[in-house]
Amino acid sequence: MMNNKNYHSLKDKLYVEFFGNRKLVVSTPHHAPKGYQSTVTYDENTDYLGALLAKELEGKFVSARELREVVDVNKDPINIKDAEKKLLTLHYLNLLFENDPQFIIELHGHVGGRYDIEISTGYMLDITKKHDQTLLKKLEKFKNSLKHHLDRLYLQNNIRQFSTLGIFPVDEDVIMRATQTYTFQKIRKLRKLGIDKIGLHVELHRSLRVLPGSSEYPLTGLLFVEAFRDAFKDIFIIPKTISSSERVSNSSSEIKESSVPAAPLHLRVFKILNEYVGQNIVLMNSDDMETICLKNNDRIIIQHENLSVTTKVKGANRERGFISLPSAIRNKLSVDRMDTVSVKKDVLQSDADTNTDMYPNSFCLKKAQSRPNNNRGIAFLSSKTLHTLGLNVSDPITVVGKKATMKCHVRSGDLYNISPREVIMNIDDMNTMCLSYADVVDVYPLLGWKAETKHPKIFDRFRRK
Repeated sequence: MMNNKNYHSLKDKLYVEFFGNRKLVVSTPHHAPKGYQSTVTYDENTDYLGALLAKELEGKFVSARELREVVDVNKDPINIKDAEKKLLTLHYLNLLFENDPQFIIELHGHVGGRYDIEISTGYMLDITKKHDQTLLKKLEKFKNSLKHHLDRLYLQNNIRQFSTLGIFPVDEDVIMRATQTYTFQKIRKLRKLGIDKIGLHVELHRSLRVLPGSSEYPLTGLLFVEAFRDAFKDIFIIPKTISSSERVSNSSSEIKESSVPAAPLHLRVFKILNEYVGQNIVLMNSDDMETICLKNNDRIIIQHENLSVTTKVKGANRERGFISLPSAIRNKLSVDRMDTVSVKKDVLQSDADTNTDMYPNSFCLKKAQSRPNNNRGIAFLSSKTLHTLGLNVSDPITVVGKKATMKCHVRSGDLYNISPREVIMNIDDMNTMCLSYADVVDVYPLLGWKAETKHPKIFDRFRRK
């Protein structure tokens, strides 16, 4: 068992660096330098490539350096018996999820995969669900784009032996699927709640990481980083993290709801991309979306003269100042290409959750961006969630984690820019329950509370637990 001194010295082996403000994290949980002697297997030389990829994608870099012989930090901490090792693992997971990233990329090394480069979502997609169908299509496009950029760069650098590439679940013969990796199981639970996060587990063959007889990195590994960057930007939109001052401004305006709405944008009309024809969605530049505090699948109001339409919005690689509208919406607004429309956030509906009915009591743990003055035993929920659950401020609740429950009192978290799908708890309470940011917990009114008769289904379900 580690003592307190050893725990803090090992905590220093968790390295963090910010290369930009994009909502993306690249991590290397099993790094060690080339030739590192140990009783366990490390992913040699993943650190530099991971940091370089994070820099190219303007995100955050997290590295666990020479820690695997002590504890495997990307496993479920609930199964770790030693208290200090459990805390170390929770700290690593908090570093990954504390800034609410939309993308998490874990970089590993292998010597026994079917392909030189093996990439996986970490779980099998459910093709009966629309959001998984969309992700599968993006992964297919991402594979084609990554292969194109790799081949192009190899030819430019006179490399004749091309690296092979497989992406699961596009390629079902991928060996390194990472289906037991805790990071991606967390992401899977969040996606079931309708929270749009994507994780990629990347395994690189030793030939892309280690150059025999040299301390330099193989050119193929450096070219992989460049190709991955170009392919990722071809397919995915990486939103920016909102600054602290913007969060404070946004949260105060959201509390007042429509009394202080963001100024509408005036955008020129484009036709919708072919892949979105027939869908009730519009496309905007992601920077334009951030200007009026929008995220993917928020609802917006589009106005033209005395006509208006409410619909969902999605970020896309479009020129700023333009909005792509399907023909049905263009007809309703009586607009054509290059006409101007005004766009604003629908503050009453933009936080609507598509999966609320399926998981009405499940919430994602969030880090408060401005630290709340909360004592232990306090949980923060949005005022909308309080109303939905029939709760008042200071009412008692039960928070149900993976293997532990805790009685808390509830307060409004609107000051901390919290959404209806999120809950904020004291970090010490989270450690006690072996929870980290982005874990999913269930929240129920405390049994015996006077409002039990108002929500019999909630209480019946809780009793069955």
